Amino acid sequence: MTVATAALDIHLILRRGPDILLGRRRGNVYGRGQWALPCGKVHPAEPFPDAAIREADEELGITISTDQLALAHTVAISNGDDHHLGVFYEVRHWTGTITNREPNKCEQVRWFPLDKLAQPLMDYSAVGITGYLQAPGAMTTYDAEMQPTTVRAAAG
Repeated sequence: MTVATAALDIHLILRRGPDILLGRRRGNVYGRGQWALPCGKVHPAEPFPDAAIREADEELGITISTDQLALAHTVAISNGDDHHLGVFYEVRHWTGTITNREPNKCEQVRWFPLDKLAQPLMDYSAVGITGYLQAPGAMTTYDAEMQPTTVRAAAG
């Protein structure tokens, strides 16, 4: 019996009023030329909030505390042997000035209104943003045919 493993990803939905921050990917990275949320891989044994805080510092030079992270949406993709779990956090408060600290991976960062996002927008970011807006706190799953299903969070 084989055990499926998944890549664990953190995505940050940084809000400034009605706007969110997107970065245009460059070089030989996944999604080159597309706009995406700030994101990154979770390190082995790293808690998701710690990964979000680390990515905010590494990519943008800002400091976020755990109490400033709000779970926005989760995206699970299962396509054959390729599995990803993306945890999307909404962040409305941070300290520091946003700067592009990874110019080799991201050619620029800019604010965009939620109703007029940059194009082309990376699919992974688009799914997470849509889920955040339409079913906050829920999970969108994709099957092998890449058909989405949104699973709502249990009422509390």
